[in-house]
Amino acid sequence: MIQRRQPRRKSSRHRRRLLGLQALALVALGSVGWRLIDLRMAYGQRLAKAAVQADTVTGVLTAPRGKLLDSSGQPIAMDVPAYVMDVNIQALRAKLPQLVSLLANVLGESDQTVSNFVTSGNYSWLQFRSLVVEQQKEQITAGLQKLDPNQVVGNLVSFTPTEKRVYPDGVFASNLIGYVNSSGGAAGLEQQYNSDLTGTSGKYQYTVQADGFPVQTTYKVTQPEKPGDTVKTTINQAIQAFVDESMDALVNKFHPSHAAAIVMDPQTGAILAMASRPTFDPNHWETASSEALNTNWAVNSVFEPGST
Repeated sequence: MIQRRQPRRKSSRHRRRLLGLQALALVALGSVGWRLIDLRMAYGQRLAKAAVQADTVTGVLTAPRGKLLDSSGQPIAMDVPAYVMDVNIQALRAKLPQLVSLLANVLGESDQTVSNFVTSGNYSWLQFRSLVVEQQKEQITAGLQKLDPNQVVGNLVSFTPTEKRVYPDGVFASNLIGYVNSSGGAAGLEQQYNSDLTGTSGKYQYTVQADGFPVQTTYKVTQPEKPGDTVKTTINQAIQAFVDESMDALVNKFHPSHAAAIVMDPQTGAILAMASRPTFDPNHWETASSEALNTNWAVNSVFEPGST
């Protein structure tokens, strides 16, 4: 005969153990909840403030300006990739003399000029006026890596892409070619064909830290740029070089207040060469006189032609 047993009742000791475990769980859960509240009170405002301070900046991506070519198709004015450079002065404050020496050497400036700029105020970062080209960017990046190997270079310097106008032959036909400033073509062919040479700018964006320093890794293009058109001239490079040399010899010998020369193809009327003095180097137009920048005596003055 099978006898059924009644289930054993849990002892009071066992019940007390369960109650103890439940109490411990409630205490632990309460501790976690209180810690979350404590963290929110202690750090919440700071984190929220940091999120507000980290801002996204949208900028204009400069379109490459169209080339100016001579009659053989060689560029006499062209854009090359360049960068706007921001340097984290605060992070390099202890090594300013070495920083000044590095930048002066790469940018071709005097130590005093660079020193005056980087110490001009109590800034955490500085944006340099001079654009840097690819080679200079690589030299500065390598120099900063050696200067402070413990730092990530992207935290010390930021390079924002743009374009830089370059005149490979310097003063070659510069009064005819003209130059480009921040507003576009400012004289000569650069001004005459400005609407053709000017492209359509794009857009980019990046994140800046609370102190305004750009975060290099966040840069991205949001709207691509469209390059400007190329303009081919009738200038013959060999004839223009001969005319420029002759004009320099004339100025050195007779010291005229101004002079001009034009070489024209008598069959077509094409201008093969044009020179004017005083002249300037369009790569450094900021240092030129206003007369050299704004006056091409070959076309701005009235004079009697010689025998036809």
